Amino acid sequence: MTAENTCRCPWLDTTKLDYVKYHDEEWGVPVLDDDKMFEYLVLESAQAGLSWYTILKRRDGYRKAFANFDVNKVALFTLADEQRLVLDASIIRHQGKLPPPLITLNVLLPYKRNLVVLLTTFGHLSITRYKSVIYSN
Repeated sequence: MTAENTCRCPWLDTTKLDYVKYHDEEWGVPVLDDDKMFEYLVLESAQAGLSWYTILKRRDGYRKAFANFDVNKVALFTLADEQRLVLDASIIRHQGKLPPPLITLNVLLPYKRNLVVLLTTFGHLSITRYKSVIYSN
């Protein structure tokens, strides 16, 4: 599909080239990688009440702040790391937007570490999100 005939959503501001790239290459594409799914969880948690473009512009800051969204590394974050995040100007620093990803990891990682339990309880972390789509067909 060329740029001239690419089907785009009406909400897309085509004057923002980074937004267009995100829309054309990522938006609506199923994610099956746990670290990538965690990235979206963090970014979407931060987005609440803000525009997605605001978060997208800070994505590199989030990558650095959250250990490139490596769930195993972020699961080891301490209170000092949480305090560091609150001071990090490259991300949205509102304290109410920071705990959800860390709490989520503390809940899910015990299952991830025990692959048998993970697969029998949830399936692949990202598959769980799409279970209704996968099984409805």
